[in-house]
Order: sequence, then structure tokens, then C-alpha cells
Amino acid sequence: MRRNGKKKESTLETRADFSLLMESFSIKENTSENDTIIIGQNLNPDDFCLVFSSRQLLKNVIGQASSCSTQYLCLDATYKLTVVGYPLLVFGTQNINHKFRLIGFALSRHEREKDFTFALSSIKYALQEFYKYEWRVDFIMADGSHAIRNATKAIFGDKYQHGMCSVHVKRNIEKRITSCVDVEHRSDLRDDFDFLKIIHDSGLFKVAISLFEKKWNSITPEFVDYFLQTWVYSEFCNWYAGSIPIGFSTTNNGIEGFNYAIKNKYTDWDRYKLNEFVGVLKGII
Repeated sequence: MRRNGKKKESTLETRADFSLLMESFSIKENTSENDTIIIGQNLNPDDFCLVFSSRQLLKNVIGQASSCSTQYLCLDATYKLTVVGYPLLVFGTQNINHKFRLIGFALSRHEREKDFTFALSSIKYALQEFYKYEWRVDFIMADGSHAIRNATKAIFGDKYQHGMCSVHVKRNIEKRITSCVDVEHRSDLRDDFDFLKIIHDSGLFKVAISLFEKKWNSITPEFVDYFLQTWVYSEFCNWYAGSIPIGFSTTNNGIEGFNYAIKNKYTDWDRYKLNEFVGVLKGII
């Protein structure tokens, strides 16, 4: 890989370039289970999206489902990989030891609801096409992206639980603490949040929230209102231990650690033209 190389001009390669690229990654040209294949493609400049996987990576979905009672999906978007600034959408699951396992990538112009929906539908179709496997999930871990939440609902319906990464919750809470809580109360408030995070029973969590509200409402009502409305009585409430399936983490650290490894190991923190970056993805897959 190039180290500290000069970035190339931010020009989008031609449609012809990508037509040739897709031919090299077509299903008919790649018959090994480990070969990289394009399972979804949209070359419209405004909706550009290429979805990459392999038969072996798709099997990670099936393997996880057969080894664990909870069918788990995690997804995220990461940037600073291409000179044109396109995000890489990353999709994964966990093995029986709860280690991150990749399912596929989407190299997309945006990270909108329609982009996640297109990528997820491409993966779902490929699982059905190759293995006659009907993909369903019981639990999805992500950050607070509305695009992700709406896309997963569009693909999987409402029969799953959507987790909220507790690290993202704490990061947002910390910003509010420093802006509206007096210095002498901040440490105690952080300790109380850390206690809430590790509660393993939903009934106890409700009791603890009641006590939390009673304790802090007279001290910092602005923070209490923010906390309850944003992180307790909302769709982003599944961040504490009791709201997560047993054995799974309250964070999205697995996939975020993988995103870090892409930059640290495969790109050396450089940015690539799109057709060059596809070669990097092939090396990862």
C-alpha cells in the first residue's frame, strides 16, 4: 500500500470504467467461495452504490444463525477512504464467541436510508439466490442513525429489537453534562449513568430510572428532561445491559474496531480513487 502518498484529483471514474470493473467481479467470473463478487449495483451518479461480498462471507449470516439463538446484525458507515469522500457502508455479525464477522460492504455516494436499504436488500437477495436462505434478524446494533433504523425496518419489518451503542449514548450525554450541569455535580452524575448502563433487568432499570429522576430533577432539570426524552422514552432506549441479548455487548465496538483496522492495516490512512479502492476491498474480502 502507498504510505503518505499524494492524493489524486477528486474525479469520479467513468461509467465505462465501472462497467469493466463489475465484469471482473461478476458472479459468472468468480466461482470460488472466497472470490469477491458484486451482489448489488447502481451506477446512477446521484445514487451510486456497489455492494460487495463473497459466498463465504454470506455464509457468516447462516453460521451465526445456526450457532446462536439470537440472529444478530451490526452495521455502520466509515469515511476518509476515498478521494471523493464516499462512505463505505459495513455490514457484519458475530460468531459463537461474539467476535465480529464481516458480511459485506457497500461503496456508496451517500449513507441515506435508500442506500442502506439497497445494500441490505442486495445481501438478502444474494442469500436467497445462493443458499435459499431467508434472512431475518432478532437484534440489530448500530448508532443513532435514522437512515439505518428506517432501512432495517424496511427490510426486516418490526419483528426485531434495535440496540443503541452505549458508547455513543455516553458521548452525547457527556456533551450535555459539560454544557448544562454544574461542575460539582458532574462526577456523581456520570457515576449514576455508568450504574444504569450495567443493570441487567428491565424491571430494575425502570426503578433505577425513577430514582435517578427523583434525585437529579431538583439539581439539573434541564439535563433530566434531555436524558429521559432522548435516551429513555424514545426509540434509542436499548443501550443498557438488560435491553441487550445475553452474551452480546452494549456497544458497536466490534464493527467500529474493524473500520479502524481497514484504515490502519489496509489503506495506511491514505485515500484512494474509487476503482483503486475496490482493489483494497477485494484484499479485505
